[in-house]
Amino acid sequence: MLEEGFLVTQKNTDRSTVIPTQSDEIARVRDILFGSNMREYERRFRTIEDELARHKQSLDELWQRLDALEGQVEENRRQVLAELRKQIDQLYDRLQARIGQLEEDTVAKVTLGDLLIEMGSRMKGGSVTESLEGLLEQHE
Repeated sequence: MLEEGFLVTQKNTDRSTVIPTQSDEIARVRDILFGSNMREYERRFRTIEDELARHKQSLDELWQRLDALEGQVEENRRQVLAELRKQIDQLYDRLQARIGQLEEDTVAKVTLGDLLIEMGSRMKGGSVTESLEGLLEQHE
């Protein structure tokens, strides 16, 4: 039977004898050679290991938060791009409509100029009323 670093044996007389185990002997020799310094080093190492474990956990949490933020940034980027595309399409449609309107206005001005030239030439040579009526009928 093993109890806290000691081997306990039973004798026939129901008395037990305590015999130190090898690990207990090593611990005693270590205490003799190094004293409490070794225990202090072990305590410090455990403290450092605990701190490292806490820092690792904090770092893992920070990585998770960073991943979540990256996802949010990517989603926001997609939304902004979609909105910009939509606005660009709307502006393009408005520009096309305006260009069409300007082309119509330009044609109307050319037609009006042609009508005025024709009317002027007819005024020189004949009846103004007949010329105006003829021109209006042509362009309607």
